[in-house]
Amino acid sequence: MPRPDTARPPGRRPENLRSFEQSITGLATAAVLVRDLVEAHLIEWGIAEMVDDAILIADELFTNAIRAAPGRTIGLRVVMLKPFLLIELEDPSPKKAAHRKPDDEGGRGLLIVEALSIHWGQRAEAGGTKTVYALLAIPNCHSSNADAAPSQSQSQPGAHSA
Repeated sequence: MPRPDTARPPGRRPENLRSFEQSITGLATAAVLVRDLVEAHLIEWGIAEMVDDAILIADELFTNAIRAAPGRTIGLRVVMLKPFLLIELEDPSPKKAAHRKPDDEGGRGLLIVEALSIHWGQRAEAGGTKTVYALLAIPNCHSSNADAAPSQSQSQPGAHSA
């Protein structure tokens, strides 16, 4: 049992854990909302240096989700568990996100996600939906959670490591 002087008050999260979730209608006009939400939360969490890469990744994943399920509800989830930032988008389509070749004329968003993240992948969810996610390392952040990063051997089928 923790000593009274070291106990965390009920309902308080550990200092290194922050998260938010938002359901968004899968319309191209909603991409600005995705970018604004990610930016506002990362600044609030004190990791403003992550904003540019995180916005680009969230935007690419949201755009893919819109293509898979236009006009349907898309779930955005962002979790900071230092030293990592996880960005997830869930859409109602069971179809896997397609990984294109660099010389393809379009659809290279996942190549951008792969280049900016330390790990990305996708997983099927209950009810026939899928989640596409990207894991980023927070620069200059040291934590005992560093050993928790997924390795290639821990990847789900369809997952990719950068």
